[in-house]
Amino acid sequence: MSPPTNAQRPQAPTGPLAHIPVEILLRITSFLSTTELGNVRLTCRSLEQSLFHFFSHEFFRKKQFMVFTDSLQALIDISKHPALSRVLKHVIIATDGLSEQTLSHIQVQGSNGQADDTNLFSQGYLAQADQHHLLDSGGLKDMLAEAFRNLPNLDTLDIRDFNSSTRNRDGEGARWTSYGSKTLARRISPMGDGLSLSNCHARHRFPDQIFSAMVAALAAADAHPLQIHINIRSNKSYRQPWDLSDKAFYIPPRLETPLESILGGLTTLHLSLSANDAVYVRDPKCPSPFMLHRFLSLTPNLTWLRLNMSPQPPAQPGAVPPWECVFKWIIDESTQAHAHPSSPYQTQPIRFSKLEQLDIGHVVMAERTLFQLVSRLASSLKTLSLRRVVLLQPQDADSDKATGWAHLIKHIGALHGVDIREMNLAFLQDGYSFRRRYGWVKNNVNFVAHGGSTRRITERSFQGTSTPAIVAQILRDILAPIPSAIAPGDSSDGGDSSDASGVSDSDDSDDSEEEMDVD
Repeated sequence: MSPPTNAQRPQAPTGPLAHIPVEILLRITSFLSTTELGNVRLTCRSLEQSLFHFFSHEFFRKKQFMVFTDSLQALIDISKHPALSRVLKHVIIATDGLSEQTLSHIQVQGSNGQADDTNLFSQGYLAQADQHHLLDSGGLKDMLAEAFRNLPNLDTLDIRDFNSSTRNRDGEGARWTSYGSKTLARRISPMGDGLSLSNCHARHRFPDQIFSAMVAALAAADAHPLQIHINIRSNKSYRQPWDLSDKAFYIPPRLETPLESILGGLTTLHLSLSANDAVYVRDPKCPSPFMLHRFLSLTPNLTWLRLNMSPQPPAQPGAVPPWECVFKWIIDESTQAHAHPSSPYQTQPIRFSKLEQLDIGHVVMAERTLFQLVSRLASSLKTLSLRRVVLLQPQDADSDKATGWAHLIKHIGALHGVDIREMNLAFLQDGYSFRRRYGWVKNNVNFVAHGGSTRRITERSFQGTSTPAIVAQILRDILAPIPSAIAPGDSSDGGDSSDASGVSDSDDSDDSEEEMDVD
């Protein structure tokens, strides 16, 4: 029997919803949960086609995956889909992994010999082995490269240790999670809580390994994204850093040529950094993250640079705060004269002549260094965002006097050629080191609230048509500091540790949690 022709085939029922204008249909479906939306799309082909563009934009323009084979295979499958491969622009690799507590628990339970417990142990053991193999064998790099090669509109790569809580369609607090994470969590734990995103799980320096694999995958695929975001929130402590170490930025000789072109095309770079393994190369008081310097030297076309640091106060009187050396490399033009072309430890600084926005967070630095940094970038800088920055004052400074921030900002306003139109200031402090026997002192900087209120606030955004106008606003609204004593070695910044507000990474609706402050 011959198959029916198109004319003989029955037409799929359309139903009344298929005749509703798309604008109204979108309004109706905006109130539906993800499951309900899926059911609507399955009612008829006409509805599926009407909703596909908006559905794919919401669920596939930006997608989060994890370092497990099933999740990465889904990324590869999407990259080979004729329509979705063109939609996916923002790829997130999250740090989902098995927590030490989960591994210990399932091992103990598995030793009981119970069938269910033994199955959980086996699933957890397999999941751990899968993740280790991907990282240790180069499988992560290979799978990422295969996907990147087939994503023509890849714009942003992102590593993060949190799930965004902006999945508003599914209720307040609903989160965007890594593909496959909920299924895997249920396999290895009856409560579905077997995975962790933070640095309590089994892999040490996990973000380092993901970043290195991601950069190598870009070189293998010859992919040219415009943005790289490293968003690390957990454990902002110098005792157990979870941020990228200097070794993460190592570029092997075989990748130098392809990465020079790829990194040269970046316009946005957001980094979370740890200074714990920086090496003392030129200055015995200044640890130099020379691999980071080399990496940054290949990004001359950046328009937005964000540097979030793991807090680390100077270890002794007169010592240079570790992160000073990152900024001194950008500032110090004399490095060009000292740097030997063949030296792997010294890289000539670049001017970042196109940089329009600079964000700095979680750092202790000298007032002079910050002033010189802004001065160096003044010709192009439009936005300056400073969050949880401790401005280290001279040892003979009086901690009871007016804030050094007012002094700094006044001098920034007087810079020749500066054209900053926006300053975002939050949780700033003046630091007075080793002036008292019990440690160093930090004074919290406050501002007058909007509308002439007398209430003190710790976070303000200032905009204006010129830098002098912005500086005048700040000097008018900045308040006398409130002192708070900090014991030796305490990395607390005196701010509200529960605060999660910050400078948004982008104007995307599901990016509101990607902040400069990554607690």
